Amino acid sequence: MLHFNPYPDFSVLSKYFKFQHLPEELTQQYPDAYPIVIDWYDTEEKVAHIEEGFREIIKKYKLESSFDNLLFLSLGKLQELDSIQYELDFQFAQKKRTKELATLLLFFAESSPYQIHTILFKTNKKSAPIIDKKLIDWIQTIIIQSIKDGKMKLTDFEYGIMDAFFDERKEQLDLNKLKIAATQSLISSKKEEKRLIADFCLYLYMYLVNETDIKPNPNSLFSDAMLNFFFDLLTLYELINPDRIQSEPKDYLGTLLKNRIKVLNPHYQGNKLR
Repeated sequence: MLHFNPYPDFSVLSKYFKFQHLPEELTQQYPDAYPIVIDWYDTEEKVAHIEEGFREIIKKYKLESSFDNLLFLSLGKLQELDSIQYELDFQFAQKKRTKELATLLLFFAESSPYQIHTILFKTNKKSAPIIDKKLIDWIQTIIIQSIKDGKMKLTDFEYGIMDAFFDERKEQLDLNKLKIAATQSLISSKKEEKRLIADFCLYLYMYLVNETDIKPNPNSLFSDAMLNFFFDLLTLYELINPDRIQSEPKDYLGTLLKNRIKVLNPHYQGNKLR
């Protein structure tokens, strides 16, 4: 299995990362580097690309002495954010699927088969319109009966669809319940990406302040070098696409991070944390 091999200073990192063992024990346990596996960097070329890109960024900001520590911290946080994003995407897919099913069932409940003149299945290149009334009724019946028989996996939906869509006797579709489920507002998991990106940067913040020379001056929260470093690192890990960002890197990151800090710290009023 391919992995990264940083040589972190466990004594220094213990100030910023909670290890399960003492730094001395970890140093003895990993004398030949600390292996980190990132599932999506699954070829030698991908691993080499990240390592080389990371080394160039470190050199650009004169952070060579922190190469291994920052590689360890950033890769670990990257794994965590990927797990969070996966779960957010999974939950959003459940909610969206549940809402679409509720919308379809509401449509069926409010329309007789003879009012429905077409059901359309479509790909980018082909389509299959269903206009026969008996086929339409058959499709409708199969879907509703599958829910009643429990053939639709509960894990595919946000909640128990029998209780959410049918009356108390579990016999008839409940129009009021369906209307509520079909009209609920959904927030895309993609909107959480900026929060995760900000958290990635803030996770590295105290290390950069305490252990490097790109820390801000006493009167500011971020230095330009720090913000540009974050931008380069996020670009390397493909957490952002610089081609889609119109503003200067430091301005984009500065705004993003300060907005996140306002959420985390309601007392934040300006350029410094209080």
